[in-house]
Amino acid sequence: MKAYIISIVGAILLSALVTALVSDKKMGRFIKGIARLLVFSVLVTPLVALFRGDGDLPSGASEIGTDSGYLARCTELLRESYGEEVGAVLADYPVWAETEISLSENGRLEKITVKIGQNGINEQDGHIDMTAGIESALEERFRCEVEVIWCNSRETER
Repeated sequence: MKAYIISIVGAILLSALVTALVSDKKMGRFIKGIARLLVFSVLVTPLVALFRGDGDLPSGASEIGTDSGYLARCTELLRESYGEEVGAVLADYPVWAETEISLSENGRLEKITVKIGQNGINEQDGHIDMTAGIESALEERFRCEVEVIWCNSRETER
């Protein structure tokens, strides 16, 4: 590929040099035409080789694939990023929380599950208002399904 690019650049430079040096008379137009044919032939050479079967393209589709490790790492980073954003929203509430982020195959945020627990709430039903507030804040911010689960202790079942 590198040799092909060098040959294209060389043919174009040669054609430009010939065009600058040759006059516009009959012989000059003939020489300019030859220079253009040279550039065209250099550009078409890989296509001719491809049709003959001499091309250097990959021989099978098995050589082309996805890098699943890279995609898994991107998904992990996306989850961490969403987790940090959810943590910033939850920082406004006096609760401890565990979050679970669900992503679709293409990386879109599908669902946020938040398990929260008491952290100094004095009112007996104060957690109901807080749960609703957290749910509405997360739904407004992320525009996805949100589930907030109230737990009595930090020891939650998985």
